[in-house]
Parts: sequence; C-alpha cells; structure tokens
Amino acid sequence: MGRITPIKTRYAGYRFRSRREARWAVFFDTLAIPWRYEPEGFSLGDAGAYLPDFQLYPNTELAMWFEVKGEFPTDVEVRKAQALSTGTGLRTCIYFGEMDLPAPASLTNMSLNEFVDHVPEYRWVDDIGWAPFPTGPAKWELGFGPTAYMITPQEGAEPGTSPWWWTDCSLCGQIILKVHGQIGWCPYRGDDLPEDHLLYPSFGHATPRLQAAYTAGKSAQFEFGETGHSS
Repeated sequence: MGRITPIKTRYAGYRFRSRREARWAVFFDTLAIPWRYEPEGFSLGDAGAYLPDFQLYPNTELAMWFEVKGEFPTDVEVRKAQALSTGTGLRTCIYFGEMDLPAPASLTNMSLNEFVDHVPEYRWVDDIGWAPFPTGPAKWELGFGPTAYMITPQEGAEPGTSPWWWTDCSLCGQIILKVHGQIGWCPYRGDDLPEDHLLYPSFGHATPRLQAAYTAGKSAQFEFGETGHSS
C-alpha cells in the first residue's frame, strides 16, 4: 500500500501542504489575524533545517510562529521548534488540537466558587494523619486535555503542553492564545486593568466571532477556489 499524504490545497494565493493548514488560514482571515505562510526557512544548527508553517501578527509585538500538527508532535519536532524560538526570539506554538471550540461556551457562566473548587490532594501530617490539601487541578479542568506546546525564546526553558485556547481578549481587543481561554491579566495591557475587571473566571474562548471563525475554517469548500467558500 502506498504512503498516505495530505491533499495540497490552494487558498489566498498560497499552495498549502494540507487542508488542515488551509483551514487555519481561513480561521485567521475570519478574525483579521495577519499571517504569512512559510515565510522563511532556517538552518538550526544541530537541530537541522526548519520551514515554519505560519508567522502570525508579523512585525508586531504579538508576532509568533504557529505550527500546525494533525497529531502529537515528535521529540524531534519539539526540539526544532525550541531552536526556532531561541534563534528568532519569537514564541513558537505547536498546535495539535482540533479546529473546534476547545470547551463549551457554557463555561463562561462559571462562578468563582466553581472555578476554584479543586480536587484535594491528601498528605500525611504527623499530628492529625491524612489531611486534604487543595493543590490538585480544579474539578472543571479535568475534562480538558492539552492542545499545544507553547515554546518561549528563553534558553534553557523546558517546553511543555497546556490547554492553550484561542481567546478573544476584551482588554487589548486582540485574539491571542491563553491557557484555558482566561483573559485574566492581559500581557499587552500590563497592570492597566479596568477597576471592574474580573481576573478569574474570565473565559474568552467562545465569543461569537471565535465561534464564527471555527465554523468558517471547518466548513471551507476549497473546490470553490481562492476564497474557500461558494459565495
């Protein structure tokens, strides 16, 4: 049996190596996120050569690399992304989650008590025996797995996975990746936060424009040409 390969797809003047990549381009366009596809290849020394998929928000303080994977990345792929991030000074996201809402929109109705209701971890305390400590994950977190590696440029920083969700940040007005879609503290507003702003819970993963972007990306009909849709 021959090797199965992705279908190359044309969209927005580019020939993408897979439909998955083209669908992410539709997602970014729907949200007006500036992007460049495979803008430049790099020689990464011992890590080898690398041609990143996307650069998002190029030439801005939000600039980052966005790698699209259909499955969990290999150790080699993670090492290359780490070398890319260190060499270019930009964060690199290896996104292996599906193009879909990562969690129900109903999470936005969560109360603070629900948000901080943790699974207890039991430890032995000499004078009382086994005692619960609220150091485990919050109960609501248990149903959501990781979606991506987020690799920072700092040398020696160990990459790891987290549930990174695209987040509609009401503070800076941008669509950015945040853990569990929490707007919380905005890295681009700093400490300049509105007095009535709730740090937690503050889910921004399922706003109408994000839901529209996921729908557009999943439903794009590339047989209709460069636009990805029939009208």
